[in-house]
Amino acid sequence: MYVVGMRALEEDMRALNDCAPEFYPIGDCISPRNIAAAVTEGYMTARNIGRC
Repeated sequence: MYVVGMRALEEDMRALNDCAPEFYPIGDCISPRNIAAAVTEGYMTARNIGRC
């Protein structure tokens, strides 16, 4: 099996970057990955919000 046409969604990320005081790019806007990696990254990012 193979996948064709995967690319990071950087343009979409830049368009949304100024929509909120805090913006955390995760998932395919960083780099295309599998669903397990994307879910883990989203969970860890949400878990760390406000811990600075």
